[in-house]
Amino acid sequence: MDFALIVVAVLLFASVVGSLASEKLGVPSLVLFLLIGILAGTEGIGHIRFDNAETAKEIGVIALSFIIFSGGFGTQFRMVKPVFGPGISLSTLGVLLSCALMGVFFHFALGFPLATGFLIGAILSATDAASVFSVLNSRDVVLKGNIKPLLEFESASNDPMSVALTVGIITLIQTPSGSGWDLVFFLVRQFAIGGIAGFAIAWTAVYSLKRFIKLDYEGVYSALTIALVLFTYGISNVLGGSPFLAVYILGIYMGNSDILYKRNLLRYHDNLSWMAQVLMFLCLGLLILPSRIPQTALTGIFSTLFLIFVARPVSVFASFLFFPKIGIREKLLVSWIGLRGAAPIILSTFPLLAGISRANDIFYIVFFTVIVSVLIQGTSIPAVAKLLGLYDKGRKNVKYPIELEKSDKLQGELNEIEVPERAVIAGKAIRDLRLPENVLIILVYRNGLFHPANGKSIIFTGDRLLVLAPMFAFLQFSFQVLETLPEEEIQPKSGPSETADYRDEAVRHLRD
Repeated sequence: MDFALIVVAVLLFASVVGSLASEKLGVPSLVLFLLIGILAGTEGIGHIRFDNAETAKEIGVIALSFIIFSGGFGTQFRMVKPVFGPGISLSTLGVLLSCALMGVFFHFALGFPLATGFLIGAILSATDAASVFSVLNSRDVVLKGNIKPLLEFESASNDPMSVALTVGIITLIQTPSGSGWDLVFFLVRQFAIGGIAGFAIAWTAVYSLKRFIKLDYEGVYSALTIALVLFTYGISNVLGGSPFLAVYILGIYMGNSDILYKRNLLRYHDNLSWMAQVLMFLCLGLLILPSRIPQTALTGIFSTLFLIFVARPVSVFASFLFFPKIGIREKLLVSWIGLRGAAPIILSTFPLLAGISRANDIFYIVFFTVIVSVLIQGTSIPAVAKLLGLYDKGRKNVKYPIELEKSDKLQGELNEIEVPERAVIAGKAIRDLRLPENVLIILVYRNGLFHPANGKSIIFTGDRLLVLAPMFAFLQFSFQVLETLPEEEIQPKSGPSETADYRDEAVRHLRD
């Protein structure tokens, strides 16, 4: 027992070191987690024997449930609203088209049975948000427009579709008398029951938290949300619904409700999802035998190239046919940022347990395709974004040093807004602004530094203001900030380039 604990501790420590290396290299951490698992496995230097696909599947499914819940919990309706239509289209129609194209390719080009080809296509149809944003954040890449929330929403919402398709196709393969209509009815039942169960549990949980459950211990709320995730997954699965859809609805409903300790819960579940990813990829890595990889490497290369350059672009462009406002450059970037990650590798264990023909080949093809996709697409995202002109050079990801815990007694929330070029308020002191009632400017972010705001603070174009205010008041203030002057009128173009200017202002303030 003690030796097993030491081994687990060493693997977790190696994963932490690996995540640091992934930030430096710009490679998603899942690749390094898998490699650590492989090195520790039967044919690696660790010689740990782990060949239990069922255990790996159960760990992966539970881990994926918490990852999906965390994705939903951190999704804000106001961010998703502009991309809701395209996101839903990508996560439904896009998944179906990708599955169909991959299935036809595997059948006619690689000689797989048609049903098996569709099964591989279903497994590979889910994208991974964690992989995409680990690359963007490590390189400090900010994308223009609504591409980031679109990708985030698609990646979180297409997992239920991919899982349901995979399970449905496996059932169809195991039932020779089945037909395509059986698969359609299966998908409808999965999403209908999963959607209703998820919404019912989410509404009941939020109502109870607001009316009856008022606890002083923050940790109890964390335990409660874990219980809710497990209960939602279990009850939806027992009823024959999509458990991942139910969990996602639970997360997104709770994340957009006013509940106590929501910010801390968001941080907790973000940490929990990372822990789940580490354990999941370590277990999956332990399953992999490097000696088997060369046998399917050529097939994996062909499938990856077809996925990247044909299946993904066709499914994206077809999904956006009804959304003409999305330009060709945005479509190309979304097509390129379609990294595969956690879900496909977990789903590749399903055929192993179901006894599907060539299940081992499917497992290694999916593994190889995911790794190559991540290495090719993941490392090139910044370059492709710059090439398409969708890399926002003037903006950086900013993590503010102040957080606000939601409370029933606090009428307001923190929001950020950037002062545009030719803004009317540029060059004015905060005390001279006609601030709406209940609006408080807390911090000014300028030249990579945070400056506490006071009445004498001068606002310049390019400043990013952290504002505490109720939402209606913040919207009023936003109209004021975004009001601009004609181009011929001169306004200050930027703030002080040296922090000394701000110090001089502070000295004058103290002298006064």
